Amino acid sequence: MGLRERLLRLAELEFRSAARKLRGGAESLFSPGQRKAEPDWSKVPYEPPPPKPPRREPREPPEIRRYYANLELPVGSTADQVKAAYRQLMRRYHPDRHANNPERARVANQVAQQLRTAYEGLLVYLAENKSHR
Repeated sequence: MGLRERLLRLAELEFRSAARKLRGGAESLFSPGQRKAEPDWSKVPYEPPPPKPPRREPREPPEIRRYYANLELPVGSTADQVKAAYRQLMRRYHPDRHANNPERARVANQVAQQLRTAYEGLLVYLAENKSHR
């Protein structure tokens, strides 16, 4: 019998032995001296569960978040910050500043309309939320 046959025979015997132990249940896999004792849970120090994260305020609707983005402001800015940002952006994108170039004037008109919509929408939203809090 060659080395290959011996190794195959040994593997087969190991496999059958393991299968017999499994048929007898998991308890037969351990000899009585190998079994671990159950830990004494009364001696284990109590660790309280980690604190829950603080409850976040409801997020602003996507439309309001888009308004803040149009005015280049972080979400949650105050009404004064909204007014200042609106005025600054309108100075930059007002259609009268681009009257000599019709294409730029058309784009500036669209931007000015979006800024105006965002400004008015945010002021209404902030006024409503201020009265609820």
